[in-house]
Amino acid sequence: MATGLRRRARCYALQLLYARDGDPSNDVTGAAVSWAEAFDLEIDGPAQIFARDLVAAATERSVAIDEMITNASKNWRIDRMSRVDRNILRLGSCELLAF
Repeated sequence: MATGLRRRARCYALQLLYARDGDPSNDVTGAAVSWAEAFDLEIDGPAQIFARDLVAAATERSVAIDEMITNASKNWRIDRMSRVDRNILRLGSCELLAF
């Protein structure tokens, strides 16, 4: 996958994970394609698929990833981090672990 596609996919994955962080009952993995269409986002098929797979992996590994972030964070609880920062850390950790 081209670098630009991965960058767009990561941006979209961050939006999806951010939405899930606000409401954990949201099925953002299942909604990845429909939201891109509904909100008229310029994200091609391969980028949507990568974003969906990245969010699915981050969701499946959320407990382990959050534990790793918590253990690496000195004097800063994960629930005190901004939602954007927390989810960037989650996505980056997941991509390193799963992809």
